[in-house]
Amino acid sequence: MSLSNMMIVTAISLLSSLTTVLAIKLLLHPEKVKEKSAALKAFRMQREAAQRLKDHKLLKKLDKQKLYMSQIEREISSFQWKMMMLNMLPFIVFSAMSYFIPLGEIAGYFSASISREGGAIPVPLAAWCWICMFFFMLLFRKILGVSL
Repeated sequence: MSLSNMMIVTAISLLSSLTTVLAIKLLLHPEKVKEKSAALKAFRMQREAAQRLKDHKLLKKLDKQKLYMSQIEREISSFQWKMMMLNMLPFIVFSAMSYFIPLGEIAGYFSASISREGGAIPVPLAAWCWICMFFFMLLFRKILGVSL
């Protein structure tokens, strides 16, 4: 077990997670998309209520907004696609890291309360990397206010 490899994996996980969350915050502006998503949801609820009540006047008014709402729907879909691509960034870093650091190495062991056949369960560096990436991603999203 190499402590330096474990620290390198932790640092790279931290940096890639921070980079991803910052890119999402600065490039995609999730707060704007959240507002548009709320507007689209309100539109759909109004349209559904108007159809249930058979309110032709309101349906006509909502039909005029239909083109704008379909544009918002495309923007939200585009945002989700870009978000998926940016969320792949840590996985690309993880794949590149596997060429330089032997990720099959043992980083540590699970606690004694989690055991199989009485022995400790080893945690490979690859699993440690995933744990760190998810932890840091959640931490930075909370700190920077990037809610999805």
